[in-house]
Amino acid sequence: MATELIMPKLGLTMTEGTIVNWLKKEGENVTEGEPLVEILSDKSNFELEAPETGVLLKVFYQDGAVVPVVQVIAYIGQPGEKIEKVLAVPATTQDENTEKKEVPKIKISPRAKKLAQEQGIDYQVIIATGPDGRIIEGDVKKYLESMAKVKTTSTARKVAEDMGIAIEQVVGTGVSGRIYKEDVLKSIKEIPTKQEEALKEIPYTGIRKLVGDRLSSSKFSAPHVYFTVDVDMTRIIEAREKLKSLGAKTSLTDFIVLASARALTKYPNFNASLLEDKIFHHKQINIGVAVATEYGLIVPVVKNVQAKSLSQISMESVDLIERARTSRLQIEEYKGGTFTISNLGMAGIDNFTAIINPPEAAILAVSRVQKKPVFDEASEQFVAKPMMTITLSADHRVNDGWEAALFVTTIQKYLEEPLSLL
Repeated sequence: MATELIMPKLGLTMTEGTIVNWLKKEGENVTEGEPLVEILSDKSNFELEAPETGVLLKVFYQDGAVVPVVQVIAYIGQPGEKIEKVLAVPATTQDENTEKKEVPKIKISPRAKKLAQEQGIDYQVIIATGPDGRIIEGDVKKYLESMAKVKTTSTARKVAEDMGIAIEQVVGTGVSGRIYKEDVLKSIKEIPTKQEEALKEIPYTGIRKLVGDRLSSSKFSAPHVYFTVDVDMTRIIEAREKLKSLGAKTSLTDFIVLASARALTKYPNFNASLLEDKIFHHKQINIGVAVATEYGLIVPVVKNVQAKSLSQISMESVDLIERARTSRLQIEEYKGGTFTISNLGMAGIDNFTAIINPPEAAILAVSRVQKKPVFDEASEQFVAKPMMTITLSADHRVNDGWEAALFVTTIQKYLEEPLSLL
């Protein structure tokens, strides 16, 4: 019996993948474990391997296609095996003459499933944010809120999302303006083309869409509160120069990662995640470092930071960031983050706030180092010092303001006294 090759779901936020390049053609022999197709996920490129030895019997999606996760994209079987009646789209029922297939199981919590059933929602269209791609009750509530704003069927909304169409702009023909799938399809033909007014059109898909959707969800569901302090970087700069003279290269970000880990050890509420009605404190401190790439924002994760030295963090960070920019990260290297640092200092930014990377409880925004006049109490004069602004964005559901203030000033103290980190 032919074996399905499906679009895998890698991580909590992945809802679709883009087929970049088929490495084998229909009819060619494949070996188990052999790279079969290159796929772009919401984080990076990866090669999907053949699950068994045989022949690539059928390919359902060509290069460039954007495919929902757990969708069948191809079949592998034995030479001459017939699969003409096999459907590309998983179905719950099939004709007796159609080859039987197992429908991919959707992970959903009992409370979320109960709420979805009570509201008559097809939870296959709900974006999951729970652990291991599980749909949680909050995901169902968010979907219900969005449905309440615009009267539409779940199928129509799914088609609109797949086509990149704003459902609010579609004219519904149903009762009270309810939007059906046919309304969405009709609107595609009616969208005016304005090529003469645009230099180019860039599809809002792939990493940019997935990151955008995820952060939009975070911004409007998690109550963000912000805490800003200025850090005197005089001693950090001196420490870096000393280490450089000894042959050890370190970045400011390396020091910030280490200082954050030390502070997270003291204040575990910021090394936590809120999932449904429970706050989980993580045993490990896994710090993601946001990296801008041509594909969008990627956050490789330095894991077990609490057990690593500055030099270990530095070597690991350099490798992760370089491979992130060239789309060579392994799947496990951008999963499992518990806290994130977004450093825009190299871009010349004086100050900014960052959106929390769900399901984490906080994120630290780091700006550039610049000379500023600082009042020196000893000389009672203003002195120019290298200062850096850091801003903590915290989820107020998990942390209170006083603890957040203590946490961010603890990071400040570690950075101003770098010898305490070494």
